[in-house]
Amino acid sequence: MKRVDRLVNMSNLQKTLGVSKLLIVVNKMDDPTVRWSKERYDEIKSKMIPFLKLSGYNVKKDVQFLPISGLIGSNMKTRVEKGVCSWWNGPCLFEALDAIEVPPRDPC
Repeated sequence: MKRVDRLVNMSNLQKTLGVSKLLIVVNKMDDPTVRWSKERYDEIKSKMIPFLKLSGYNVKKDVQFLPISGLIGSNMKTRVEKGVCSWWNGPCLFEALDAIEVPPRDPC
């Protein structure tokens, strides 16, 4: 199965299962070929958005993108330092997770 097909299927499945909010983590931003490049982050984000819209997500309201480095833990527990990533002004992963409002569940 092609990568694009997997993305479409995954976003459709999430929506079908009732996942209404997404936090999409762009990992490996510390890679030597990337070096926390805003251009690379924006490229990944722009490639994901059409698939999310196809699945019915309101990208501006229900989807948040976040750059991290899982290997060294940058922008996960604490915000990434400005000396490492000058363009990111958003929350770290833990802050973003804590800020997600959990929707009420249907008791049935």
